[in-house]
Amino acid sequence: MAPNPPIDDGATALAKALAALQPMPRAFVLALLSDPSQTASAAYRAAGYKARGPAAETGASRLLRNAKVKAALEAAHRPVADKLLVTVERIEREYARIAFARIRDAVNWSADGGVKLLDADAIDEDTHAAIREVRSETTSVPGSDETLDVTKNRVSMHDKIGALRELGKRHGFYTKPQAKTAGGVSAKLVTEIRRRVLGIESDGEGDNA
Repeated sequence: MAPNPPIDDGATALAKALAALQPMPRAFVLALLSDPSQTASAAYRAAGYKARGPAAETGASRLLRNAKVKAALEAAHRPVADKLLVTVERIEREYARIAFARIRDAVNWSADGGVKLLDADAIDEDTHAAIREVRSETTSVPGSDETLDVTKNRVSMHDKIGALRELGKRHGFYTKPQAKTAGGVSAKLVTEIRRRVLGIESDGEGDNA
């Protein structure tokens, strides 16, 4: 009989976190882990809770705020995050690279309409991270004496507006500040950034985006 495989620290932490839960919250966590693509309310119903519709959403939201449930979910995801070196800082940095990228750092263009993609070695790492696709297409164009091959290079960037909005949400600029500080800066500064950069007035639409 083959020996049992060793249990790593991540599995031990998850086992302990699950053991600390009551049966139905434990089933909720396991449902979420078994199919991360499903909604929390679907996992709530799969765990055996009877509520449906808005009541299920409320119940699932309450469970997700529960300290023991959060600990179990974090224990499950931590080994993967550790192996991939996933940190909040890295996530923020990648969003910032996309949000603040400039197309002129990837291409040159002239007054006569000519556009030239910079060599890969001439593009800095931040701009590299913001580039979604580089494509080169060659077509044959009939000329007066011979057929000419015309090559067109195309570069497209990741969604700059989407990255700006995500950073804004993560740092509280889309939430009307209720206290003196929000996201580590003054509420007054948040309000100014909302108005000048994001175009959101203090009492206008977009506070709940």
